[in-house]
Amino acid sequence: MKHILVSCFFFLLCYNVTEAQTKANIPGPENVLVVYNSLDQTSIDIKEYYISARNIPAVNVVGLENLMRKEITINGVMHPVVIA
Repeated sequence: MKHILVSCFFFLLCYNVTEAQTKANIPGPENVLVVYNSLDQTSIDIKEYYISARNIPAVNVVGLENLMRKEITINGVMHPVVIA
């Protein structure tokens, strides 16, 4: 669980570093990737909470076991996400 949260924060930090350092380009729910462990009920509960609370699209939600290589779309541009 700890590793999942650290991974999510790492992705968010990397995205924020590439954006302008103002609050003008605050990422919306379409720019958030939710990674969860389908074998852990707590992880599933957290995933469900953030999906409903932040309106995160279903294409941005992937199980940890299905994330070897995934393409996500941000502003019409496909980006590969790979966890090795």
